[in-house]
Amino acid sequence: TYGTGFKAPSLFQLYSSYGDIHMKAEKSRGWDVGIEQSLCEQKLTLGATYFRNTFDDLIDYDYVSWSYKNIGEATSEGVELTLGLDPTEALSLQASYTFTDTENKLTGEDLLLRPRHKADLGIGYQFSRKVQINLQGTFVGKRDDYGGITLPSYTLVNLATSYNLTKNLKIFGRIDNLFDKDYQEVAGYGTPGLSGYAGATLSF
Repeated sequence: TYGTGFKAPSLFQLYSSYGDIHMKAEKSRGWDVGIEQSLCEQKLTLGATYFRNTFDDLIDYDYVSWSYKNIGEATSEGVELTLGLDPTEALSLQASYTFTDTENKLTGEDLLLRPRHKADLGIGYQFSRKVQINLQGTFVGKRDDYGGITLPSYTLVNLATSYNLTKNLKIFGRIDNLFDKDYQEVAGYGTPGLSGYAGATLSF
């Protein structure tokens, strides 16, 4: 696949005391190529994808001028590997790993807040036609942040379940950050700890 895109600067990035009214829209070009193969009577599926994105007039924060600026050209490329496994009719596993290499062409440094390593693992089990449970784990590697800060890697585990009361009514529950992991996506900004959610879906 191949595609192009753009992202206009926000009102804050244009008109705040940290903004620049002369900022241009960020433009991007991207392509990827991949392959997927099923094995073992389609119980096992393997996939691999290579991707590359080029950004012109990338919008980022400039610590020299203490404002948002277009920093010129940047690239992001990498590989994503996927695995799907259905050992039984009730049990399914999905796993993925992504390696991403980024570069600010103006400074030669990595782009901020982009982890080189990221991985996901999902396990689903269908106890019956009515009950299903899903366990999801996500690993995010260390990444650079503003001000020369390096944010450490973290792993999150989420648990979800659903129950079909009737043909038209389903109740569900979800626990995010099951082990109450203390982490930050951006330095100085808090993230939710152990959190629970519940609800119902009615269809006609």
